Amino acid sequence: MPDYDLVYDRPGNGGLLAYANSDWASNPNTRKSTSGYVVKLADAIFSWNMRAQKTVALSSTEAEYMSLSDTSCQLIWVRSLFSELGIELAPIPLFGDNQGSIFITSNLLRSHIGAAVG
Repeated sequence: MPDYDLVYDRPGNGGLLAYANSDWASNPNTRKSTSGYVVKLADAIFSWNMRAQKTVALSSTEAEYMSLSDTSCQLIWVRSLFSELGIELAPIPLFGDNQGSIFITSNLLRSHIGAAVG
């Protein structure tokens, strides 16, 4: 049985970065959107996924928001994995391309941080 290794043999300044995206209502029969994400470590793909969303999104913003949410769950798992290995991570940047979903996410984050501080 062959052994497999994940080898990063070139310098990369990227650290951990995550990208999320969706294709709104891409399934013509169910009208479900497709979500996908890529997590990169040192400019190499570390984790990825693409699947149909569990519910029907009513807008492209909602579909992108669900994709950001799925990606955030994966990033929590990645942070936990690294923590178990004794590696504490800085915040992991998450990139999306839908201004509406970015606005919603940013405002939810501010309201939760404000509630915790205030």
